[in-house]
Amino acid sequence: MRGSPWIRERLQVALAGIGVLLQALRVPRLVFVLGMAVLSIAAQAQTFAYVADLGSNNVSVIDTASNIVVATVGVGNLPVAVAITPDGTRAYVTNKFSNTVSVIDTASNTLVATVVGLGSGPSGVAITPDGTRAYVANYFSNTVSVIDTVSNTVVATVGVGGVGTFPSVRRFRLPGES
Repeated sequence: MRGSPWIRERLQVALAGIGVLLQALRVPRLVFVLGMAVLSIAAQAQTFAYVADLGSNNVSVIDTASNIVVATVGVGNLPVAVAITPDGTRAYVTNKFSNTVSVIDTASNTLVATVVGLGSGPSGVAITPDGTRAYVANYFSNTVSVIDTVSNTVVATVGVGGVGTFPSVRRFRLPGES
């Protein structure tokens, strides 16, 4: 990998966090790549990539079979990261400069909610395996906001020790699990 050691180190940390997230979610058809999430819909045999377009304040929806943009969804200012719920129905997009999270309905590719009340500079997002919570790392305020995905409201804010761009989600124990 070419580039400065600082950039290489940051990319390795981010990719390691993404690897932990994928392992924790145990969702084999969901792939996260810096600012992009891929949704595979088995029933329709289609796969779509949801890509955060930093410069245009949009999310591009790409049909990966044809490599054609099939939809463009307007979101907040400087979208950075995308995560898709385990059931594939919603995409959560962090908007770093508007301090919001945009929620996209993946069936219609429309904006259905904008979550406010986050910390400053939301930059990373991870969804719990049961899909009930989204955890958003707030870069500038050193906090993690917890979003209830049913009401799309912030239900908690957790202070963290350092600047964290990509939260790592470890396997949560669900009610009834030992």
